[in-house]
Amino acid sequence: MFATTAAAVVPDLTDVLAIFQLRYPDEADAGTGVLYASRVRTALAKGVALLGPISENFALGALSRETIDRRKTQMITFPPGRPPGLVSDASAAWMARAQATSLALIPIVIDGRTAALAAASSCLGNPPPARSNSDCWKRSCAAWRSRCAGPWNSRASATPR
Repeated sequence: MFATTAAAVVPDLTDVLAIFQLRYPDEADAGTGVLYASRVRTALAKGVALLGPISENFALGALSRETIDRRKTQMITFPPGRPPGLVSDASAAWMARAQATSLALIPIVIDGRTAALAAASSCLGNPPPARSNSDCWKRSCAAWRSRCAGPWNSRASATPR
């Protein structure tokens, strides 16, 4: 399913699509504290800087927390390579290297819990997606999200691929 969604949006609608699985999704509903995630899937357009390795204790930023709490897609735009302080330090460093201009986060809710986040970014100084493209991307991810199934164990961490 990821490959189908990635092929539908990378590179035509976005330059990067990454899926982050929450390590402790039952804690995501508490609305407090730091949330940790593992990157489980990534698709990059040609020429985009590789995402650096992340540790098992990869802490999500404030925008991710807000996305999880609200269970609503969030999208921010910014000058090339200068993301706001709403993202983790590791994400900000990569966005600077990749000359990112936008970040969209979509919560993946399974059985009433946010279990993962889909993240997309325009890079290489490319403009953020047009509103119509953003809506198309959201529909593609929503279709992918609706077909998600599998063992989303709240205490299991996924191995990045």
